[in-house]
Amino acid sequence: MMLFLTSIKDIPERSGVATRRFIVSMALLIIAGVCLVLPLIGAVFALVSSDALTYEGWPYPLESPSDLHPGDPIIYNETICVDNPPGQSLEGYTVDRSLVDEQGFRMPLIRLATGAPPAEGCTTREVKALVLPQTLPPGRYYLEGVATIYSRRRVSNAYFRTEEFTVREVFP
Repeated sequence: MMLFLTSIKDIPERSGVATRRFIVSMALLIIAGVCLVLPLIGAVFALVSSDALTYEGWPYPLESPSDLHPGDPIIYNETICVDNPPGQSLEGYTVDRSLVDEQGFRMPLIRLATGAPPAEGCTTREVKALVLPQTLPPGRYYLEGVATIYSRRRVSNAYFRTEEFTVREVFP
């Protein structure tokens, strides 16, 4: 019986130590949980949020004639929309393009743009995309491209293309 009473007598002295250890352990578990869950919530939010960059109304009609010759420029009007979702700062922007023939063969072209992203909102602008290469064989082509926009948490792509156009031979 005395052993039992001694054990009971010791409990209040040890309970303070056990309570402090429990509180510290629980605080560390909560901090670790927050550190693990917050990045996961941010990643899920970035995946389900809308794209930061979109092209609207494509395929774009050419402003240049539909019958072109090597050495002629391709000119079209594009509508680009930039939406900067909350919590994402847009950091970079590139546009890569290719000429595509009727068999699907792609001829990569030099990068059209790189640097800071366009202004927020929708903008329609005239694009003088390129001068057709002198060695381009006659045929039906279209210009396609992909714009890549970079933010802290996400990289997103937007695709566009022009209507088809015909390239005729150059007569000497």
